[in-house]
Amino acid sequence: DLAELAAQSVPVLRERELVTLTPALRAERGVRSEAGALVYRASDRITQDLQILPGDVIVQVNRTAVRSAEDASRALDYYAGRGPIRLICEREGQTFPIDFVIR
Repeated sequence: DLAELAAQSVPVLRERELVTLTPALRAERGVRSEAGALVYRASDRITQDLQILPGDVIVQVNRTAVRSAEDASRALDYYAGRGPIRLICEREGQTFPIDFVIR
């Protein structure tokens, strides 16, 4: 149920550390995406509430392609408080959406 997903409010998304995906990281972790922001660390709240795990690669925020950790942070800051956010992430070679709201 999308309404239920969108209702999940995330007070703080700053509880994460992102690093820009490099060719070395892609090779080491078997990432298929050409570019993105690797979730290096995430708080328990982010991993439990949003199911965003360390090792996930954020490749898109809403319709904005993510080429670096800075892109992801900028997009998340921009959309915070402006309505639903959809992240497109890669995990173990599969891409999937995560929907949430930052209040």
